[in-house]
Amino acid sequence: MRRLQLAIPIIAASFAFYAHVLPASAAPDTSALINEALDQPVKLELNTVLPKAMATIGDKTGVKIEADPAVWELLPWGEQTNIKAKIENQTLRSALDAMARRLGLVTALKAQSVELQPMPALRRLGRRATDAELELLDLLARTPLAGQARVRRRVPRARRNRR
Repeated sequence: MRRLQLAIPIIAASFAFYAHVLPASAAPDTSALINEALDQPVKLELNTVLPKAMATIGDKTGVKIEADPAVWELLPWGEQTNIKAKIENQTLRSALDAMARRLGLVTALKAQSVELQPMPALRRLGRRATDAELELLDLLARTPLAGQARVRRRVPRARRNRR
């Protein structure tokens, strides 16, 4: 009887340990399925705030879109950032990349979703970006490295000298 009384807490402790160490019903990695969906052509029209647009894309395509919490702190209007886009004849991946780039964001494929993350330059800014700063980040992201000299000429002198 004494052995049984000692065995029960040990067994319970081992179950608790393994339940904590091992992921609870480790969700299957659906990144391959997400990748496949990202390469499918989509037709969407969005004219709403960013969180609702992310939910709409998820509902219509089956690809869950999430945002890094830092995104809301760095966008000029946070969660109230408007997005207006008409997507036709392009893949979901290219549409998401274009929308994200315009907001100073990048997309990252996660196990269960696509995550919007701040571009490194936006993250280093450490404050809410202005419209002009987002425009410049978009321009720099769209311009190949060889064309950086042309970008410098396209940026008004007042912006270049601002510190």
